[in-house]
This record gives sequence, structure tokens and C-alpha cells, in this order.
Amino acid sequence: MASKIPSKLLEGDTELVESKSIASALNNFFASVGNKIAASVPDSNTSPHSYLPERLSKSFYFPPLSMKEIEEEISKLSCLKATGTYSIPSNMLITLQSLISKP
Repeated sequence: MASKIPSKLLEGDTELVESKSIASALNNFFASVGNKIAASVPDSNTSPHSYLPERLSKSFYFPPLSMKEIEEEISKLSCLKATGTYSIPSNMLITLQSLISKP
């Protein structure tokens, strides 16, 4: 497998061949490229919020789940896995699924 590290790098009119010189040139480029791009973006009085869609609501809604949907998800749990949310063992959830899935 060929090395992915460049053996030479052209920086301006200078050809760099030493690993440390190549690494330094790449570091300098990537450390400054953000500032250079930011400097080329024109100033604007437009609020960034104007590009976002209007909020629909200040709340959200979860549709009700059926007992069958809850039991189907519980039955997918593995008894061999570590405990999950609230440290309830999976085998206990599986054993009690008909009781805990009721509304």
C-alpha cells in the first residue's frame, strides 16, 4: 500500500521535500484559511435569523403509542445487553411488558 503522506509540496515557487517543512506548510495553510475566507465575505446588515424558517410552535407533540407498538419495541431488547435507561434490566422489561405497556 502506497503512503498517503506527500513526498513533496509546492509552496509558491518553493518545492518542499522534508517532512517537517511539508507538515509546517500544511499547518500554516489550514490554520489561516478560515480567516482568509472570512475576510473575503462582505459585511452585511442582514440578521442570520432571516435565513431560518419561521417557527411553527413553541411546543411539540408526541402522538400516542399503542400497547402493541410498545410491546414490539420491548420484545426487540436483548437480555444479554447491559441495562439501559434508568438502569432497568432488559429481562425485567421483557417479563413485565404486558403490564408496563398499558396506557
